[in-house]
Amino acid sequence: MRVLVTRPDPAARRTAQALADLGHVPVLLPLFEARFLDADPAVLAGDWPALVFTSANAVKAVGSSFVSANPPVYTVGGATAHAARGFGYTDIRAGNGGARELAEMISADVASGRLQLPDGKDILYLAADDRRPDLENGLAAASIPLKVAAVYRMEIISYSTDFILSAKMSPLPEAVLLYSPNAARRFFDLFSAQALESAARGQIVCCLSSEVAAACPPSVSSRIRTAQSPNEQALLETLRSLR
Repeated sequence: MRVLVTRPDPAARRTAQALADLGHVPVLLPLFEARFLDADPAVLAGDWPALVFTSANAVKAVGSSFVSANPPVYTVGGATAHAARGFGYTDIRAGNGGARELAEMISADVASGRLQLPDGKDILYLAADDRRPDLENGLAAASIPLKVAAVYRMEIISYSTDFILSAKMSPLPEAVLLYSPNAARRFFDLFSAQALESAARGQIVCCLSSEVAAACPPSVSSRIRTAQSPNEQALLETLRSLR
């Protein structure tokens, strides 16, 4: 199948390779691009008992700034863990779900003593400026102190109708992969604004999670396939039944 990949580069290229390995034809249409923000010098100089990343973009935004202190690093998944290793972090504890599951993992480590928080020091969460509060809410419920530092933002990429209807996009891919609620909203806004809804009428919408699916318009509900777990391997599994 031709499969539309909406995530930003360079993650989009990794997904494209995974799709090609499965026999699909990837078509890249990143909807956002990351813009790194200047980190607060006080944050960079702070002594943090642990770091949390829910995106490889956050890792790239701060690079190796905290490596010399060798703090435990919690990541939302394998790709983010891989990015952290690339910058020299060694004590990495990777989750295999979403931010909510990562909060549960951190809470369990604090409860068991695997993660020590001396003198009530805050864990540092390096994040996007526009994000779901799942991790913050999860740690607040467990009374775990958290400092949030916004180190990047995702900015919209604009596309013309001519591009959407170009040879690259024709015929329109049979399936689209959506990774976030923002991506779902942007994708359907893009197609509606350019009067392309009819072209996408038969397209299967593969969503990373139920939150992503909920951000899709009701008119596509019958075409939504939701991953069993909020990770890319499970998302790609949704394509298996479409062959």
